[in-house]
Amino acid sequence: MNDMEKREHLIKSYEGQIRYCQKRIEKDKRDIAKNRRVKRNPYKDIKHFEEMIEKWQARIDACKNGEPLDFLGTKL
Repeated sequence: MNDMEKREHLIKSYEGQIRYCQKRIEKDKRDIAKNRRVKRNPYKDIKHFEEMIEKWQARIDACKNGEPLDFLGTKL
């Protein structure tokens, strides 16, 4: 697998992570609107997932700009 294929694969997987975070944010907003009792604090959850989206987007931008992939194997 060459570098370009690796970057395309990473971008697709990171976009999938962003979609998952957006789904969780929408779920938390529905829980707040319905005034549901949930184990986790939905306000804190929304903030967490918004931060995660920013971090995933930064990695997507790094892949698209051709920066070194030195972040591979590290947590967000």
